[in-house]
Amino acid sequence: MDNHYLTPRHIRLVKQYRPAYEDAVAAVGNIQGTLPPQPFPWEAIATLHFLEADLLERVKVPGGPFQLDPGLKGEAQEEAIRVKVAEICLKYGWPYGDIATDFTTAVRVATAFLKMKVGHHAIFEEDMDSDILPDAFWGYNGRSKWHTPTAEAGVGKASWEYSPYVNNDPKAGRCLMVRASIPDATVEGGRRKISRPELHRPGAMIVYRELKARHAEVG
Repeated sequence: MDNHYLTPRHIRLVKQYRPAYEDAVAAVGNIQGTLPPQPFPWEAIATLHFLEADLLERVKVPGGPFQLDPGLKGEAQEEAIRVKVAEICLKYGWPYGDIATDFTTAVRVATAFLKMKVGHHAIFEEDMDSDILPDAFWGYNGRSKWHTPTAEAGVGKASWEYSPYVNNDPKAGRCLMVRASIPDATVEGGRRKISRPELHRPGAMIVYRELKARHAEVG
C-alpha cells in the first residue's frame, strides 16, 4: 500500500521552490535562546505551502499562497494583512512586497509568522520527540479550542494531537474531526458550520515527516 501523500507533481514543485524556502529560512535566522541556536528546517515551510495552497505560487486570495488570515473580511481583512506584512518586513529589514503576487515575500513572511509561534525553544529534535514543531504548526493554524479528545471545547485539554491540520493521517486510519465555518453563498451570512471527520487531507507533521523521509527525491 502506498502511504505517500505527495505526488510526483508535488515532489517536482518542492524541488522547484526549495531555494525560496531555504532563502526564507536564512532571512528569518535561527531560533534564538536554544543551545545551539537552530534554523528552521526548510521542509516545515514546504509543508505549509502544501497545506495552504497545494504548492501553487499564486492563489486568488489576499492572504497569498500561505494563507495569512487575520480573521476579518473584505477590505478590513486586506488592510490587516498589509499592516501585518509591513510590520514583518520592517522588523527584518526586507523591502515590502504584496504576498498575493510576490512569492519571495510570501515565503519569508510565512516563515517569520511560524517563528512567532515558536518562541525561544528548539524547533525540532532529530528523534522527533519534541512537540515544539507540531505546536508551532498548530499555532500557525490558530490553536482551536475544539482540538480536544472529543472534538468538543472544554472537554479535555486542547492539543495539536487532536488538530486535523497538524496530526491527521487518513492512510493510517487517523481521521480527526473538523469543526469550522466555511464559505457558502446559499445560506444567510454566506457561511455555514461543518463538523465531520477529515477523510482525505494529511496533517502538517505527516507531510513534514514524508518530506524528511524522501529527502533524496527533493534534494
